[in-house]
Amino acid sequence: MSKIILEFDLYEDREAYEDALNGSKYKGILQEFDNYLRGRLKYEELPELVEEALQAARSKLHEEAADSGASIWS
Repeated sequence: MSKIILEFDLYEDREAYEDALNGSKYKGILQEFDNYLRGRLKYEELPELVEEALQAARSKLHEEAADSGASIWS
């Protein structure tokens, strides 16, 4: 089994350490937000401008995830 060990200087690299430690929490937040947008678009009758704005936000979320190489969908 392969292993990866991350080392941080907690004084200098505190923010990077926190990001690594909380990555799964951030992913969960993004998944929940995507599901929220999807649910509103799929199940609510919305004014056209609201629907377009929500779809644009969801598309941007997907685009940013793809561009960064991150996957927020399991």
